[in-house]
Amino acid sequence: MLIDGGLSFRSDDVGAEARELELAGYDGAWSAETGHDPLLIVAGAATATTTLELGTGIVVAFARSPMITATMANDVQLLSRGRLLLGLVRRSNRTSRSATRCLVASGSRMREYVWRCGLFGRVGMRAPRLTFVVSTTASR
Repeated sequence: MLIDGGLSFRSDDVGAEARELELAGYDGAWSAETGHDPLLIVAGAATATTTLELGTGIVVAFARSPMITATMANDVQLLSRGRLLLGLVRRSNRTSRSATRCLVASGSRMREYVWRCGLFGRVGMRAPRLTFVVSTTASR
């Protein structure tokens, strides 16, 4: 059995919480897009740990271009030496109904987004291959 914990944003030391989880024996740590960029948080965790698996649970996909997502994920993958699990979702529950019309996409559009992230991730980048965790439905 694997035990994971959560990561929050601590401006004084982004990696402190991750170090504490790793020292306590946790196998992984996850950061969500709830006020701060989860890739920034796991980047800080990556520099502070050596064995902790790091994940974004979740990154709102259509709030970013695939190229920005791929570049940031590539950087975190390099910092973590291959320990990143990139979790993507179509939209945030906090998005208003009127705004979701342009954000919500079909499953095929989400597949294209992930494909484009993978494509950008292969062009000139040296990080280990990303593992994507994709949700095409928003939780209620």
